[in-house]
Amino acid sequence: MKLKTVIIGAGYYGLKKAYENIKQGENDLLVIEFDQIAGGEPWQPNRKSAEYPFEIWFKSTVIDMSQDNEGGYILKVQHKDGITEISTQFVIITTGAVEKPRSLNMIPGDRPGGEMTPKLALSLLAKKYIPGYKPLVFIENEASQEITNQLTKIQECHVRTLPQNKVDILSVHGSPRVNQVLVKYKETNETEAIECDAFIYSHGIVPNTKFIQELNLELTDESFILTNAEGATNLNGIYAFGDCSVRKK
Repeated sequence: MKLKTVIIGAGYYGLKKAYENIKQGENDLLVIEFDQIAGGEPWQPNRKSAEYPFEIWFKSTVIDMSQDNEGGYILKVQHKDGITEISTQFVIITTGAVEKPRSLNMIPGDRPGGEMTPKLALSLLAKKYIPGYKPLVFIENEASQEITNQLTKIQECHVRTLPQNKVDILSVHGSPRVNQVLVKYKETNETEAIECDAFIYSHGIVPNTKFIQELNLELTDESFILTNAEGATNLNGIYAFGDCSVRKK
């Protein structure tokens, strides 16, 4: 299969770049999306299926990407019907990033059930599953504030929040489910053991860029793609936008 442009990721930036290409008369493009619906986050109420003036492969994943002998790129895409190899001249990467969970932040303690990232908690709540009735939420980003707002509206829930600029998480405890989180307040250095039945936490993000590890793309130490102000990378024909990338200083 041969195309001029492939866009990886159908979130905000992926759809934006696809529409820009269509407006410029570029119709020879394909958008590849891991999820089953394009745009936004799974928990956002305005996110729904729609018709687009370009082709989107849903529930599809780029598992490998390499350079060909003609200055273009070869993508191997896994989907429900198998694996398809695509040859393309331009690749636009808008794969975003995932929340950095407790395990990647090296917080010691037990590994109980009931600890999750804000986006996972929001996805569970969207399916009518309440993550906990005495949840402790670490407030760092939009998703953590949103889950706090939604849980607060549930009468049976007693939510407690921890602003990231005021506390450090020392350890997490409980078996089989979380029941206590030990924190230290930055201003006073005092510690507190807070009881809870759910711990909703993330700190930082991890870019979705594993599939490009074999390319000679310039990355940061954390695997974010380095770009210039126009989104161009160090490889001709590859561009990156959104949370998976950072601009060179």
